[in-house]
Amino acid sequence: MMLRSFLLTCFALALSLLLGLAQMQPAQAAGAVGDGTPASCTETALQAAVAGGGLVTFACGQSADAPVTILLTQRITLAADTIIDGGARGAIILDGGDSGAGARSGVGHFAVAADVTAELRNLTLLAAGDSAILNQGALTLDRVEIQGARSQQCAAIQSTGRLVLLGASMITTNAAATHGGGVCVLGGSAYFSGADIRFNHAAQGGGLYVADSAVAESSNGYITFNTTTGAGAGAYVAAGGQLTSSATGWVENAAAEDDPAGAGGAIYNAGTVTLYADVMTQNRAYAGGGIYNAGALTVARSDIERNRAAAAGGGLHNAGTARFATSSLVSNEAADGAGFYSSATLAVVNATVADNRAAHSGNEVAGGDATIAYSTVYSNGAPSLVASGGAATVRGSIVAGCASTGGAIASLGHNLDTGTSCAFAQPGDLANIDPLLAPLAQTDPDRYTWHHLPQDGSPAIDGGEANCPAADNQDQHGLVRPAGGACDIGAVEVGAQPPASLVCGGVFTATADATLASAQPGSALGSQSTLAIGRQGDQAQHALLAFDLGDRLPPGQAIYAATLELTVAQPPTAAPYALLVAEPATGWSEATVTWANQPAVTATYGEQNYWQAAGVERIDVTPLALRWATGASSPPSLLLTPAGAGDFAAVFASRETGAAAPRLVIECGPAPVAATVDDSAADAQQALALAALEQASSTTVTVQIEAGVVRHLTFDLTPPAGVPTDTLAQATWFLDEQRELLRLTDPATDLQLTRRGEHALQLTFRQLHHAIPVEPARLVVSMDQDSVVGLAGAYVPTITLPPTPTVSSAAAAMLALADAGPGATLSGDVQLRYFAPELYGIPDAPVRLAWLAPVFTGAGAYAVYIDAYTGETLFALSRHAQEYELDLQDGRNRSIFEICVFGNNIGIYEFPPDSINAANFFRRVYDYWRGVFNRDSYDDDGEEIQVDIRANLAMDSINAQYMGGACDAFQFSDGMTTLDIVGHEFSHAVDNSAGDLDYYFESGALDESFADIFGYFVDPDDWQMGEGSALGVVRDLSNPPANGDPDHVLASVSGDRIGLRTLLPGVDDDEQPDNAFVHTNSGIHNKAAYLIINGGVHGGYNVRGIGVAKAQWLFYDVLTNRLWSSARLIDGRNAAVDSARFYALQGQFPLPFLPNLGFTAADVCSVRNAYAAVGLGWGDVNCDGVEEQPNLGDLDADGVPGTRDNCPSTPNPTQLDTDGDGLGDACDPDDDNDRVIDGADNCPRVANPNQYDWNLNGVGDACEDSDGDGVADDRDNCVTTANSDQRDIDRDRVGDACDPDIDNDAVNNQADNCPVIYNPDQADTSETDLGQQPDGVGDACDRCPDDFSPGNGDLDRDGIGDACDRDPDGDGVADDADNCRLNYNPDQFDPDGDGFGAACDDNEFENILDQPWEVIVVDGFQRFPIPVCASCPAAPYLAPGFESVINVQLPEAYQARLVDMAGNVMSKGQANGAVQTLRFNPAPYAGAGFAGAPRTRQDAAASAAAASLAPNGIQYYLEIIAPGGQPPAAPLVVGGDLAEQIEAPTAWASFLPMVTR
Repeated sequence: MMLRSFLLTCFALALSLLLGLAQMQPAQAAGAVGDGTPASCTETALQAAVAGGGLVTFACGQSADAPVTILLTQRITLAADTIIDGGARGAIILDGGDSGAGARSGVGHFAVAADVTAELRNLTLLAAGDSAILNQGALTLDRVEIQGARSQQCAAIQSTGRLVLLGASMITTNAAATHGGGVCVLGGSAYFSGADIRFNHAAQGGGLYVADSAVAESSNGYITFNTTTGAGAGAYVAAGGQLTSSATGWVENAAAEDDPAGAGGAIYNAGTVTLYADVMTQNRAYAGGGIYNAGALTVARSDIERNRAAAAGGGLHNAGTARFATSSLVSNEAADGAGFYSSATLAVVNATVADNRAAHSGNEVAGGDATIAYSTVYSNGAPSLVASGGAATVRGSIVAGCASTGGAIASLGHNLDTGTSCAFAQPGDLANIDPLLAPLAQTDPDRYTWHHLPQDGSPAIDGGEANCPAADNQDQHGLVRPAGGACDIGAVEVGAQPPASLVCGGVFTATADATLASAQPGSALGSQSTLAIGRQGDQAQHALLAFDLGDRLPPGQAIYAATLELTVAQPPTAAPYALLVAEPATGWSEATVTWANQPAVTATYGEQNYWQAAGVERIDVTPLALRWATGASSPPSLLLTPAGAGDFAAVFASRETGAAAPRLVIECGPAPVAATVDDSAADAQQALALAALEQASSTTVTVQIEAGVVRHLTFDLTPPAGVPTDTLAQATWFLDEQRELLRLTDPATDLQLTRRGEHALQLTFRQLHHAIPVEPARLVVSMDQDSVVGLAGAYVPTITLPPTPTVSSAAAAMLALADAGPGATLSGDVQLRYFAPELYGIPDAPVRLAWLAPVFTGAGAYAVYIDAYTGETLFALSRHAQEYELDLQDGRNRSIFEICVFGNNIGIYEFPPDSINAANFFRRVYDYWRGVFNRDSYDDDGEEIQVDIRANLAMDSINAQYMGGACDAFQFSDGMTTLDIVGHEFSHAVDNSAGDLDYYFESGALDESFADIFGYFVDPDDWQMGEGSALGVVRDLSNPPANGDPDHVLASVSGDRIGLRTLLPGVDDDEQPDNAFVHTNSGIHNKAAYLIINGGVHGGYNVRGIGVAKAQWLFYDVLTNRLWSSARLIDGRNAAVDSARFYALQGQFPLPFLPNLGFTAADVCSVRNAYAAVGLGWGDVNCDGVEEQPNLGDLDADGVPGTRDNCPSTPNPTQLDTDGDGLGDACDPDDDNDRVIDGADNCPRVANPNQYDWNLNGVGDACEDSDGDGVADDRDNCVTTANSDQRDIDRDRVGDACDPDIDNDAVNNQADNCPVIYNPDQADTSETDLGQQPDGVGDACDRCPDDFSPGNGDLDRDGIGDACDRDPDGDGVADDADNCRLNYNPDQFDPDGDGFGAACDDNEFENILDQPWEVIVVDGFQRFPIPVCASCPAAPYLAPGFESVINVQLPEAYQARLVDMAGNVMSKGQANGAVQTLRFNPAPYAGAGFAGAPRTRQDAAASAAAASLAPNGIQYYLEIIAPGGQPPAAPLVVGGDLAEQIEAPTAWASFLPMVTR
């Protein structure tokens, strides 16, 4: 058996002690010993240096390869607080001068006086002739080696104060005549973390001696190869002393084997000793080869093996009080009691005592009393248990033979004796029976002690008590008992699971079911033996089913599949037939539920076709189970209703039939969680990179870093020769150069260009992880002339979640629609994303892998994020900007959202005055943007402006809004078309096209504020918004508090005395009022804009206004170029200052394509002061170009005022505080607050008090991911095999990816004909019974039992194998009619009419690449993908200014529009002409060629996304909408052509593309 030291729980010494040591401040800086040469480093110089205390270093020219030795002639007394640092381990040797032979000579090294705090680092203390160190104060040794010391007692260290050994300090080859060859703790306390005490010798306590009243603790260290002529070779604990040891290895310590005084090879205890997770092996002594206990001993989770005693107690000799629990005592040797020998009080609980070898007794109770409970005492050579003088009581244990030779052995029941010698005769006792135990074996790293596992059929399984309190209801490995109907006999519970809250899934039989018949509306039919579902004319039958899942769907679990199994009672009257799964809104009773009182339905999930005429019909209900698991739906019940067309009747067995009752099979397991990463190395690299940038920049660097994220950075770097001059190449060069500063692994793969600002001076990148976009993470890089000058954004440097979802995209779509409510539809493709809500300012919101489902409802357009592991709805982000909440209706009382989705023609109405106003005002707004900024419509590509005027709306309805996304239209109600409101809404459309600020919290407040600002610019007569409208004034830029809005961040300064509104506690993030106060918080930025334009006194600042002409360009630049989706108010401020500085620079170095606006340094000053006046950033009162950051006690000059600095005297600009204890990591001795100080912590940034380290590489399991699957080793069920899903079918805590027997049927996977289904008999007779050749698929898992189907495939996961499935792709179209048999395509879309659907026809859209092209329209609303750039060369990005132009030939009243994969309208045609022209600028990353690969079924479920499209790709679709959304009378052939061009500057045109409805 190999020794394995597992680093586990550290029983902490008083934390205040450690904190005090770690933060010790020296009295003064004492300077260095020496002048750089070895000769200058003398004892005299050292004595002088330490005389006054402080920090002492060495300048001796020393190194580890060329150490310098200083010979001492007298002990050095440390009388003041002192730190002595040798610089590098082994580089400074202090020689005490002992010869090592004969009489002792030489001197000791140090004496630490009482009340003195001292630390020794990187020193070697050699050859002391007395105790090397005498400590009466508080002493810490860090990487210190003490060797070759000789003394009468306590050779290396004698401590009566406080002692800490850290950092692999070594105490070796020291010797004492009496006690304490290594370390003596004669008083006070001592803490050893990672220390190594070896090869020391004494009469008692060769390695460690703990005296009366002294306290010692060892963690994560080694006490090895120490020797004594008496007791306690490893450690001697005297009466009254205390020793706590965790994760310590006690190896090959040797007390005298030929002398009765040689007791305790590893430990002699007369005091109190506690061992937890220790390994004790190959120690030897006369008595107690491992431990001799004469005091109080507790052993838990430890392994004592292969120790030897000449007399008694090979592993343990107990003469005191001992408890040996959850541990193993194996392979020890002695003459008597090879495992344990006890003459006092002993309890053995949940332990394995096995394979011990003795001449007379395997384990002996020689006196006193012993209790053995739920333990395995087996295979010990001699009789396993001998009572030679004491009394042994046994309960629930396996014992291989007993002998009573003067003592007594009594049974308390439920024991198993392999023979009859134990004479067990109490209830539950078994005698003369083979327990069928597997060989002695170790288990996984979390349960590493040795055990004998009962095999299948063992009488020990379920042979114990129904409740086993004597075993603490846990087995040897800490797992819950019982796992079956009763506890197992012995130490190990077979099939034991983690606590019930962690167990997920199983097979559940219906607890209630009922047929609901419309023909019998008042009849309760729950007691019938069948369930009927069907339709006959206007009559229908539904089926309700309920299940009791108990606690088997705990939160945070990943559900892989949930299948409803119904046994067919009668063949269906028609096949195929369609069923719909629905979610009841309330509970119901089987005895009383009827058609008339059946519960309402909250959501439906996936219409599917079914055929089974016999056997079991399987229905996928995974989305519904996900809802149950997330708590979105309760109780767990479902409704089955007929769907599709035609009459049918399907009849299944109900629960009243017993064995054929409906079953729900749920397969699930723990959802992957993010591995916590130690960022300390990245912190150091970032600091170095920032320093390097400061050196390289030609201007002063300003930086804002939050928790390691660079949110804002200004500098000036000119790329070196060889870097191309285009801005993308320069930005890419900069990002790669600054990867350490940004904490990005590889910017080339971590970032993707998504937007080019005007003239490409600002480039916006989105973050990717595993090629999956991270939302809403963005970085904006700014250029000026030939240099890179700035960066801003928000992103997530470290993401450890695995990229593989367990929820299908189809299930996510169903869940999003269910959560959105009745009437919701998908407006685009479901896309995989990493979602980081913390970037919106939501606290304590971790990154999640999520499906983004674009959803359209009666309340608007939303991006709904669904957790890709658990199905939980994480967030619903509004995609439209509005004043209040609204359900718009047209004159026919039809929702505008219905019109938007289906493109219905709403008819011609008499235009009310608002329509005339809208036309006039939109022309003025259009002319403003085109005249000032040369922007052609809101998208700068001439997009049609669609305006809907709604008459007769109630005054409490919404009054105006821009509906982006699926509508791309402006809507106004009566009296709301004022010029400033039209300008406001138009600005929302500009942002939707260019800035894309998300409409939530601070980014939404910026969106609203910019809309107000440009509303003012187009109507500058006053500062009010909405004057003259039906609602009156809604906001005032000059005085926000007049309308209840803040004008300063701080409540104490803001005129409304509330200030910035923050998220309400206890309210879901996406249910915060007004999209998290977007209209209210906009007042802060509005006030800043007012001050910038007009000037004024506010918030203690006197601001000089810069006027409209400059301000409008400033805000236009900020909105269209410099912001990103999740930008906060401070980001708006930083962008405005950067823009002002940029324009001021143009006065000196003008760019030909920008206007010279006359910006000056004074204007920059005004912008700074305006924002400072509202509490955003610092001002510049004296306008010297330097922001005046108030000196609030910034003692460490890290840019963080002392009042907010979590390390006031230690520079830490990032303010990183891993454990959130208010003490920054830079000055926190325990960054993760796990009570293991950083210097000794194998995961200093990840809390892991147990310090597990399965591979002993010094990196704790909690922060190591050995297999790179995103699951930290301490939670990984396959530590060395990547398995991000952590699937574990047999729930044996060994993941399927590394489990040689996945289904636990005792048949190896390679040989198992049902590898994931339990079938120990391996029967495969279903085909041979029919005279066919066996297919090698076991009957237990054969999806086509009547057909030869060796692959056993099931594409659609409906439980019916593809070989016998009439619809293997699960699209509801039978094979004989399906134009894509193995590709999901319920619409059977086939534009080219060749009989092969678009889902499986690789050539379906080839004709689009030629001009003209044709498609066949067979429905009222059809969408098909189009190429982006067929002629572009292969490249990551399209050329700047690239534009696609599509001319579509359509009949009158048909409409064409172009949408992206999220359903956002990119361009729309006018349904009033034969040729409709659609123009749009694709995203830069759209790439070349046809991106729309065939639509296929994803995850064997109906997918809304193109499965072959990478998550970081994009697809565009052409939609053709027939009049009224109705199918044409006959298939319609329409055509068109596709042009591609690089956009060129266009001349002024007064064309206004606008339609007014």
